[in-house]
Amino acid sequence: MSETAAQTDGKGASAIRDQPPGGALTRRELLGRMWWCVLAGVLIFTAFPFRTVPASNLWLFAWFGLVPLMLAVEDTTPRQAFWLGWLAGTVTNYGGFHWISGMLEDFGGFPSWLAQVGTVLLNAYQGLAVAIICSLWVRLRPTDEHGNPQSMSILRVAMIYTAVEFLFPMIFPWFFGNSQYRTLAAIQIADIVGVPGITFVMVAFNAALYRTLRRFTHEDRSTPWSAILVGVGLTVVTLGYGVVRLGQVTDDVAAADTLKIGLVEADIGIWSSERRANPTTPPIELRHSHLLRYHRLSQQLDREGVDLIIWPESSYQPQDRLYLKRRPDFVILATSEGQLAVWRDGRDPDDTRAGQADGGDAMKWTMVPTDGPLGELTAVASEREDAAAIVGAAGAAYFFDGKAAWRIPTSTEERLNGVDLALPRRIPPRTAYSSARIWAVGDNGLLLRGSRKRLDRVSSGTTNNLRAIALFNDDTGLAVGDEGTIVFINKGTPRAAASPTTEHLRAVWAAPPVTSRLYAFAVGDKGTVVRLDDPTLPLEQTPTRQSLRAVAGTDDGRLVVAVGDAGTAVVRDPSGRWRREQVGREDATLVAVTIDAMGRVVAADADGGLYLRRADAWSRLPSEGIVKPVALASLGWVRHIARLPRDVRYMRPSRAPLPPSDAAFFDDPQPEWGLMEWERAAVQRGHDTPVLFGGITSELRTPVDLNWPYRDWNTAVMVDRRGRVVGLYDKVYLLVGGEFIPFGEQFPVLYEWIRHAGRFEAGTEVKVFNWRGYRLGVMICYEDILPKFNRRLADLEPHVILNVTNDAWFGHTAEPYLHMALAIFRSVEQRRALVRSTNTGVSVFVSPTGEIIKQTEITGRETLSADVPMMTGKTIYGRIGDVFAWIQVGWLLALILPRMLAWRRRRRRGGSGTTKSDANKKRATNKSPARAEPPAPRRKSKSNTKRKRKR
Repeated sequence: MSETAAQTDGKGASAIRDQPPGGALTRRELLGRMWWCVLAGVLIFTAFPFRTVPASNLWLFAWFGLVPLMLAVEDTTPRQAFWLGWLAGTVTNYGGFHWISGMLEDFGGFPSWLAQVGTVLLNAYQGLAVAIICSLWVRLRPTDEHGNPQSMSILRVAMIYTAVEFLFPMIFPWFFGNSQYRTLAAIQIADIVGVPGITFVMVAFNAALYRTLRRFTHEDRSTPWSAILVGVGLTVVTLGYGVVRLGQVTDDVAAADTLKIGLVEADIGIWSSERRANPTTPPIELRHSHLLRYHRLSQQLDREGVDLIIWPESSYQPQDRLYLKRRPDFVILATSEGQLAVWRDGRDPDDTRAGQADGGDAMKWTMVPTDGPLGELTAVASEREDAAAIVGAAGAAYFFDGKAAWRIPTSTEERLNGVDLALPRRIPPRTAYSSARIWAVGDNGLLLRGSRKRLDRVSSGTTNNLRAIALFNDDTGLAVGDEGTIVFINKGTPRAAASPTTEHLRAVWAAPPVTSRLYAFAVGDKGTVVRLDDPTLPLEQTPTRQSLRAVAGTDDGRLVVAVGDAGTAVVRDPSGRWRREQVGREDATLVAVTIDAMGRVVAADADGGLYLRRADAWSRLPSEGIVKPVALASLGWVRHIARLPRDVRYMRPSRAPLPPSDAAFFDDPQPEWGLMEWERAAVQRGHDTPVLFGGITSELRTPVDLNWPYRDWNTAVMVDRRGRVVGLYDKVYLLVGGEFIPFGEQFPVLYEWIRHAGRFEAGTEVKVFNWRGYRLGVMICYEDILPKFNRRLADLEPHVILNVTNDAWFGHTAEPYLHMALAIFRSVEQRRALVRSTNTGVSVFVSPTGEIIKQTEITGRETLSADVPMMTGKTIYGRIGDVFAWIQVGWLLALILPRMLAWRRRRRRGGSGTTKSDANKKRATNKSPARAEPPAPRRKSKSNTKRKRKR
């Protein structure tokens, strides 16, 4: 791949002979060339985004920005080239990454002077890459038969630059080729050779310009025009390929399926900046206003009909307790034959079939494992998904923890007809069974109270058969029974109440105590409905005389459904009117009904028929293997602290109205605080569009660490229309200092010293979210600038790449545009659309060609929406990865290793760095008929110096 080095003659040889002794430049000459290095550094960093406006990069500078650097290091020693290159590299990196000082001040809490020192040190470190490149350019120059250094091959120059740039580890990785992110024709070869291939072509072009300049300014004829044409030809071929591929990929994009995706950019800075900007606003109100801002912007996108809304990294930070589910079970069923079954969401998160739609189609009945037969069951009740109680004949009682059921000892062998349970008023623990209060009723006025450990009899004040019980909380509720019997339980004390009916009451439902007002319905024979409207018990008129055997309602009481004989269902709407609906056959006896956590109404008849209500119509559900149902109960939401648990499966949506603006909320926050806490903390509020958002998931540490009680992950979460968690992805590549401190887990004291640093756990795998038959590839933060990570994601064959990031840490600087510029190449490498959502600019839609379709400003609240192509297939780069870059590395090693081996051989012989034959060649070079030069003073080798010191 390299041209044959031509021998110097004529004026080319004269130029070499005019060099200072040993090829080294004087200090004065070095100082003069330092300005060339500064110029090169400025040209390179200005080829990247360097201002806070779109398209600020002067991309053309990169095509000749290395020429001053090549001029600066010519005729130098490797050591001199190293220092000159380091200067150029430091200027380049400081010009591109000067904003790091602001991040260290705001995020790390560093004083200004120390932040500047840290920034200089970091950029000086990253500048070492250019220093090594320049040193190798000089050290690996070919020589003629007399040992005189010759001009290096253009391709070898490009190879060295590409190999070192590829291998050098950086905290913020960037490549020379990234400067061309807006030059579409130049970057299309990334689908074959990646960004290193673009770098190779550009450096070769710079080298060709440099050699052309040498021919005219130094009259250096050592490089033939054919060699220069190699560098130019590579550029022409690259641009030609780019033009052809642009047309091909554009056609593929036009033929692909699309999803309409919306981006939310709420323009929320880091917390410390927000607090300084709003010093008089209570922190809890300020935090909540941020979530409301995301809701309002999402509502706008919902009206545009988008399929998916994307919030940025760390966007979801609720201040209230969450209502969620950890299991996919929604309804528990008990039969008179001793069966327990759960109605479960059977969708597999990894199932890629397009038929996995939202709704009840994926729900399946699954039998609950038990230790032997349970006997005849009569009733079931549930507080949440991991706390349900079941009772039956002969005093049988059981507790279900979400996985299995076990027996509860009771103090009776009489038949139990009804059961309910409630948790204490304090915040419930992660597992509810340890503190749930259980009440049960039975024949002859039987009333039991206790916990999962035991149920004991208490006086009910009646001898009539009690059929059902409903609790408002752990010590308040009511029981109903034969002949209209109603028993109130107030602070744990039962008392009989005057009933407005003598008909048998067979079921009762009580709404959760949102306020001090109690709200319940009891139903019974001949269509009887009694409403508890504290303190009165009025009868309600219903359009049926059929006996009603079960009743259920939503938490807010806006929907109440009762079922009974002859397939009768009566439904109470928010206005208070009842209407009749037919369920199944007219001779069916409906014995149970419940409303699950998603608001779906499920009913059962005595013959094993199960029914689902959809938009006022009832359809039958598959119920193979279920015999004689007697009771249903909803496996509801779990109240959780304001942290998202690792095993979350569903998040409760809210339909609560939104304040129209931030000002409206701050002027009168009381309506918002009057809502249920789960309504305030909901991800989906004011819309039901699926959302992908960035948040923090947590779990308790074991063993307990009081200073850091939770392990945290930086996580991307996606929920569908019903709040089902489609997938969770934990960030794999954490940012040093921002998200973890190296060796911090081994030495926790480091986190005590650097309080502002994050302490996150790293994810262990790359993931895609399967949704609607598409695979959504997810990245967090700066993972979108890592080609290696992108290849791992590409192995999962996503249809699109989604990135959530938070660039607020860097303030009003060019960093967001630089971040976007580096990320754009992920689209070209894998031919996938890239969708980026950021807290503050720049959110962007990028085509598989690398073209910016839409982007936001760096400041301001905005939304974007676009039809995004769902691409398929793999690119050559996606299949072979950085093979091209590794070839350059292999080529570099092939040049370095022989020289290292030769140096080691000389060391073994005990000689200095110069052999006898080398000395003869040097003396022969100094003998010139055209010009008599004094011989260069012979340098003393280090080995000889050491011998003299020993003597």
